[in-house]
Amino acid sequence: MSPRSAVVAVCTYRRPDQLADLLRSLPPRLAETDLATGVLVVDNDADGSARAVVDAVLPSARYVHEPTPGIAAARSTAIRAAAGADLLAFIDDDEIPLAGWLDALIRVQADTGAAAVAGRVRTELPADIDPWLRAMGYFHRPDRATGTRVRAAATSNLLLDLHQVADSGVRFDPTLGLAGGEDTLFTYQLTDTGREIVWCHESVVDSPLSPERLDRRWALDRAYGHGNTDAEIALRRAGGRPGRAGVVARWTAVGVARIVLGSGRRAWGRWRGDLHHEARGTRSIHRGRGILAGVRGDRFHEYHRSG
Repeated sequence: MSPRSAVVAVCTYRRPDQLADLLRSLPPRLAETDLATGVLVVDNDADGSARAVVDAVLPSARYVHEPTPGIAAARSTAIRAAAGADLLAFIDDDEIPLAGWLDALIRVQADTGAAAVAGRVRTELPADIDPWLRAMGYFHRPDRATGTRVRAAATSNLLLDLHQVADSGVRFDPTLGLAGGEDTLFTYQLTDTGREIVWCHESVVDSPLSPERLDRRWALDRAYGHGNTDAEIALRRAGGRPGRAGVVARWTAVGVARIVLGSGRRAWGRWRGDLHHEARGTRSIHRGRGILAGVRGDRFHEYHRSG
């Protein structure tokens, strides 16, 4: 059955300026599609601070308040609130969609029948960025040809077939709400059920860099967090005790290897004065440390809230 309706879901937490910019950008993108499409804003702030932004900028959008802390709770609420629609497109509250963003996702889903379609997230680095951060390569995201199957994807630019998601029984894990990785686990579990996720090169969103992300410590904490999440997700997908033991052994080896090889690469880079190898080696060390912490069961709460 061809999809007849779609919902664009924005999960937000205390980013009023970025949210306003995104909401202003959405009406032209919705007008590019042939489907009946609406906007849903899920506010994860206990104080409900996003309501005023929605009312002022895009009052036609549906506002839903989800006070339970964590992005997983907000995403689950978005899926429940979109009940009755055929498709749901997630976009982050600090992104801006480019022309054809949503239409491209919808067309690829119609052509492939995939349970999910992932698009590109583009980050333009400022000219005066710390050269070490540029060399680290964290902000570079791989691209693929349209139609390429992927095992997992982020929800920063992701279209879901809500009927296939419902049939799969897959849900966002609320215990990962403040740690991150809930979208990676969700999409891995979706493909584990035999559903397909495909890539869409033509769907692009811009992800501007906020000032706090132009910092080496932030980037290294992010590398640590990604390693920590990789190990945690592998353990959760392992199932019973026999499978878990193998995952622990394998990921322990991966974490140690990343630290050892990263240390060698960093030392080589410093000796040769090669910023690329020094930065990439340091990134590898921190990711390896995050993996080993994840194997031990130490969770890094990247999105911890102080208030």
